[in-house]
Amino acid sequence: IGFFEAAARQEPEVAMYFSNLGRSFYELGEFPKALASYKIAAELDPKDPRTRTNIGDLHRQKGDFAEAIRDYHKALELSVGDTLVQGRVNYEIGNLYLKRRQYELAEYRLNKAIRLDPENHRAVLARVILHHLTQRYEEAWQGVQALEKRGLEVKKDLRQGILKGVEAARKQRRFRPGS
Repeated sequence: IGFFEAAARQEPEVAMYFSNLGRSFYELGEFPKALASYKIAAELDPKDPRTRTNIGDLHRQKGDFAEAIRDYHKALELSVGDTLVQGRVNYEIGNLYLKRRQYELAEYRLNKAIRLDPENHRAVLARVILHHLTQRYEEAWQGVQALEKRGLEVKKDLRQGILKGVEAARKQRRFRPGS
């Protein structure tokens, strides 16, 4: 923080110093200071999608999901051609919709995030959770296997819940009334 404050005092026209200062305050949970720094960065460089994404992160962390989604959409508008930013922002929006149980919107955004950045493991995991919650266990299991192939561990209780769902779905398909 001291470094970025000194840099911002020395060169107050450099948006990156204020954005980094805001991120430092954000990491410490000092949200009012983070927001003030982000706002200065956004004024200095209104076309930077990362600053707008950081502001969205701040609103998400504070529980203001509607404001976070607005900021994330603004970041998407600014990030034309930057697939990494677009992938991350689509993940964040999808995850917020998932938390709000708006599953169709969540799935759309998570799928888009994965298409833009196939290495976004958090988006793949969020989609696994979405499939589990919507009782699409076969799809959830495919996601678990994809994550495990990449060397990532899925929480034991989630993994077991999905496996139970897969087994139940398979039993149901084998048993057909009247056959």
